[in-house]
Amino acid sequence: EKERLRFRQKFDVVQTHLSTIQDIRFWAVRKDGESRYLNVRMSANQYGEKCRHYILVTDMTGWRRREEEQELQWTIMRTVVDQFPHPICCYGEDGRFFLANDVFCYLFSCHKDRISGEHLREVMPPDICTVFTSGDEALRRRGGHEMQNIRIPGTGTVPVWCQAEKSTVTVGDGGAVYFFCVILTECPQAPAA
Repeated sequence: EKERLRFRQKFDVVQTHLSTIQDIRFWAVRKDGESRYLNVRMSANQYGEKCRHYILVTDMTGWRRREEEQELQWTIMRTVVDQFPHPICCYGEDGRFFLANDVFCYLFSCHKDRISGEHLREVMPPDICTVFTSGDEALRRRGGHEMQNIRIPGTGTVPVWCQAEKSTVTVGDGGAVYFFCVILTECPQAPAA
């Protein structure tokens, strides 16, 4: 009933504002009981004293189901990352964050909802950023994962050495490379130079 009302409202707009195009997307149930996700595009044009209505119905069920699957996958991944007890972040080759969990954001005094798209240099002090990214180029060329010694803000003003497991994630064939980092443990001492 709600979908019928939305459709009627869009149809009324087309009737009163000729030559406009209105789109409405909704789930509909066919007579055989199967659900379909439809896009209905409506337009009305005046031709002399007559008005012609155009309605194009497109079945977008496959597209919508794939979109819902991707939304669910993103929600699951985000939930896993957020509930992990160690600091986690993911950033691109360009040094811009894709995501980070609450623990990572707390560590670097930034906000989780605003970190996506921020550059590492905008979030980390320069000396920490330099050490944090020092092995990235070699890791990108080699691929896979490795343990790295990095520095993170400590209590007071002294950074703390930690071990982090970093891995590369390549999207598509020859596509963008992302670095996925989990900060695991504090090192007992600073690594040898």
